[in-house]
Amino acid sequence: MSQRQWIVLSGVWVMVFLFLGIPATWEKILAILTGLFIIVIAYRIRFNSLQKPADSFSESLSVKKVPDQPTTTNYVSNTDNHAE
Repeated sequence: MSQRQWIVLSGVWVMVFLFLGIPATWEKILAILTGLFIIVIAYRIRFNSLQKPADSFSESLSVKKVPDQPTTTNYVSNTDNHAE
């Protein structure tokens, strides 16, 4: 499971455990632990993105060199063909 999926899952967990009817003390403890879990995952995402910049989409694109083509210029001048 990816780290982003863990954050989404923990967000769903926060929404669900609020309606479980558990005592307020346990609810606060679970909220603090869930918040800490989200902070750790978010920090790891940021830290991993700084360590592996080559995993980003723009840097993983490969560019192939096109062989040199002879250039031909076929310009049509509009100044010679005025219809008056």
